[in-house]
This record gives sequence, structure tokens and C-alpha cells, in this order.
Amino acid sequence: MTSSLSRLRLGHRLGASFAVVVLLMLAVLAVGLRTASTQSAAAEEMDRTEQFLTAAMEAKYDTADLNGWQTAYAFDAVREGAAQAADDAPSRAAFLAAVARFEGTLDTVQSFSTNAETDDDLAQTRALLEEFMAVDSRIAEAYRSGDPAQAEEATALVLGKEIELFNAMSELLAELAGDAAGESEAAKAGAAEAARKGRQLMWTLGAIAVVAATALAAAVTRSITRPVGAVRDRLTRLAAGDLATPLTVQGGDEVADMAGALTSALGSLREAMSTIAGDAHVLAAASTQLSATSTQLSGAAAESAAQSRLVSGAAGSVSTSIQTVAAGTEQMGSSIQEIAHNATDATGIASQAVTVVDSTSSTIARLGESSAEIGDVVKAITSIAEQTNLLALNATIEAARAGEAGKGFAVVAGEVKELAQQTARATEDITRRVGVIQGDTSAAVAAIGEIAEIIGRINASQMTIASAVEEQAATTKEMSRNVAEAAGGADEIARNVDRVASAAEDTTHGAGQTARAADELSSMAAGLQQLVGRFSF
Repeated sequence: MTSSLSRLRLGHRLGASFAVVVLLMLAVLAVGLRTASTQSAAAEEMDRTEQFLTAAMEAKYDTADLNGWQTAYAFDAVREGAAQAADDAPSRAAFLAAVARFEGTLDTVQSFSTNAETDDDLAQTRALLEEFMAVDSRIAEAYRSGDPAQAEEATALVLGKEIELFNAMSELLAELAGDAAGESEAAKAGAAEAARKGRQLMWTLGAIAVVAATALAAAVTRSITRPVGAVRDRLTRLAAGDLATPLTVQGGDEVADMAGALTSALGSLREAMSTIAGDAHVLAAASTQLSATSTQLSGAAAESAAQSRLVSGAAGSVSTSIQTVAAGTEQMGSSIQEIAHNATDATGIASQAVTVVDSTSSTIARLGESSAEIGDVVKAITSIAEQTNLLALNATIEAARAGEAGKGFAVVAGEVKELAQQTARATEDITRRVGVIQGDTSAAVAAIGEIAEIIGRINASQMTIASAVEEQAATTKEMSRNVAEAAGGADEIARNVDRVASAAEDTTHGAGQTARAADELSSMAAGLQQLVGRFSF
């Protein structure tokens, strides 16, 4: 059971235990309430039977009372006269009151009746009472008449019939009282039995509840105290420096979680202590090495201070040289700027030459086109001359056919033919010359193109030179600025070297402090080793 409980969380375990105890208490309470209800019912029944018995006994006594008062008023009527039979006569009035009281008692008995037998007895008693009162009415009338004979007859009824009816009612009421007494005794016995059974059941269930609660409390307590005791023992060993002994707690509750966390913590602590132990050894070795290093550092710092003083003087010389270089660089920058200005002018002139060459090339190209047009005109003139020569030949033929009449026309035709031939020769010469001009024009165009290309390359070279010179000028300015900055930097270096020398002296002082710190680290490492030595892991 303990292992089963250990799988529950503490809250669930305690809640379940409390729920079981509450259920047991509720069961005991339910039994107590049931017992109390049973005892209350038994008490009510006992009270009813007691009242039933009391009412039955009163009814029995009332029958004797009414019979006695009837006899009394009958005796008064016989002795004192008819007036004693009136309803307001003392004995007669007492009789009627006894009758009314008896009827009320019967009603009370009826209210406590719980069985048919009692109801039947009451019904018979009421019937007898009704007959008794009917006979009584005759008796009262007889006494009131004042007739001695009727009075004697009435007395006979009182001593005869009425006594019989009284005895019958008395027997019924005696039987009824006996029944009531029996019911009362039975009710008392039932109440006692109910109380006994209730006490027995409550004691039994209470004992079961106590045993169950005790067992459950013991199981729950054991399921908590055992693992808690194991954790406590492990913590005690931990306080003594034991990190190696494992802790095993079964279950799934908070104590098991705590044990698991403690186990993890022990593992982490073991690792930490192992690391600390190793680090303590490393720290001891490092402190020793640090002490030696601080000694070396002190000597090196002193040497650095001396060297820094030398470097400071050299840095001053370097600063002076750099300032001289800066002045030369500024002069070189001025010369390069002048070269850049001239290169820019040359580039402009080359650009103008390119423009002029382009214009000349265009003009010569137009000259070539004009020569070609002249050739076309010459071709037209040649064609006209050929036609004119053909016409002159035709005219000569026609003049020959005309004979003497055509001689003058033949002379003119011959001159025209000669003129046409001269024109043809002239046009051939023009054509030849135009061809020569066109060839020279083409050569000139080609030469001018080469000149334009060469000037273009010269222009590009000039532009490249100008750009390079401008870049060189910018570079020279930057060099001059950098040299100036270098001069300032050299001064700053000199100052920094002085500070380095001071720092080296401070380093010498710090090296002494480092040596003292190394001694303290060595003492600390020894203390750590002694502390770790207290634990076993």
C-alpha cells in the first residue's frame, strides 16, 4: 500500500486520505442520524402509546363517573322529586358533563388509534354509549313526569339496563386499555431495541472508521516519513562532506522529486568540486608562474622605459625630416598644377584641330561631289557633240544630194562637224581632268581622315595626360597633407613614447603588485585545496 501511495502526489495523497476520513465520518454520521431518527420514531411511538393508554384509562374512569352521576341524579329524583331530573339540576348537570367528557375522551382515544381492532372497539363503545343515552333520555322523562309508576320504571332501567350497558362499555374500555398497555410496552421495548442496535452499529462503524483512519494515517505517514528520512540522512551525510553516496527514493510525489533534485544537485556539486579541485591545482601553478612572470615583466618594463627615451629622441628627428619633405611636396604640387594647366590648354588646341580637320574633310567631300557633277555635265556635252556630229554628217549627205544648191550648206555642215569634234575632244580632256581631280580629292579625303584620326588620338592622349596630371596633382596634395599629418603624428609619437616610458615605470610598479597578488593567489589556491579535501566524491 505504501508503494502505491508513493506514486501519488502529496496533495492527492493527503486529499484522498482526508476524503476517506470524511467518508467514514459521513458514514458514522449517517448511521447516527438513522439511529437518532429510529429512536425519535420509537420515542414518538412510545409517547403515542403512553397517551393512548392514558386516554383509554381516562375513558374507563369516565364510564364509571357517568354511571355514578346517573345513579346520583336518579336517587335525587326519587328522593327529592322530578325537579332533580332537569338538565340544570346539580347531579343531572354533572351527569351530562361526564357524558360530554367521556365523548371527548373517546375522541382522544380515537386520535391515538392505529389499528382496526381499536377502531372497532371504539365504534362498539360509541354504539353502547348512544344506546345508554337513549335509555337515559327515557329515564329522565320518566322522572320528570312525577308519576311514581314511571319513576319506579326509570329506577329499574337505571339499576338494570343501564348497568348492563355500563358493564359492556367497561369491558370494551378495559380491553382497549389492555391493548394500549400492550402497545406501550411494545413501543418501550422497540425503543430500547432501536437504541441498542443504534449504539451497536455506531460502535461497530466507529471502530471500523477508527481502524481504517489509523491504518490510512499510518500508511500515509510512512509513505512520507520514509523518503523524507532518507533525504534527511543524505543531507546529514552531505553536511559531513559525503558527496559520493547515492540517494534512491522510489515514487512520483514531491519528496521523490525533491530526492531527484537533490541527486542532481549532488552530481552537479561533485562535478563542481572536482572542477574546483582541478582549478585549485591549476591556480596554484598559475600563481607560481604569475610570480615569475611579474619578475620578468618588471625587468622588461625598466628596459622599455630606457628604450622609450631613445625612441622619443629619434621621433623628434623624424618629425623634423618629415616637415622638410612636406615643404618639398608642396613645391612639387605647384609644378604639377602648372603642368596640368598646360596639358589642359593642349587638349583644347587638339580639340580645335579635330574640328578644323572635320570641316576640311567635309569641304573636300563636297568638292568630290561637285567633280562628279561636272563629269555628268561633260557626259551630257559629249552626247550633244556626238548628236551634232551626226547631224552635220547627215547635212553633208543632204548637201551632196542637193548639188550646187547645197554647197553653202555643206560648208556650214563641215564647220559644224569640226566644231562638234573639237567639242568632243575638249570634253574628253575635261573628263580626264575631272577624273584626276576626283582621284586627288579621294586621296585628300583619305589623308585628311588619317590626319583627323591622328589628331583624335593626340587629343585622347592629351586628355589622358591632363587627367593623369590632375590625379597626380590631387595625389601630391594628399601626399602633402599626409606628410603634414605624419609630421604631427611624429610629434605625437614622441609624446606617446614619453608616456610609454612613464607607463613602463608604472608597469614596473604594477609588476611588484602582481607579484604580491600572485602570492595571495597561491595562498587562496592552498585554501581551496584544503576546502575541497573535506569532501569525498
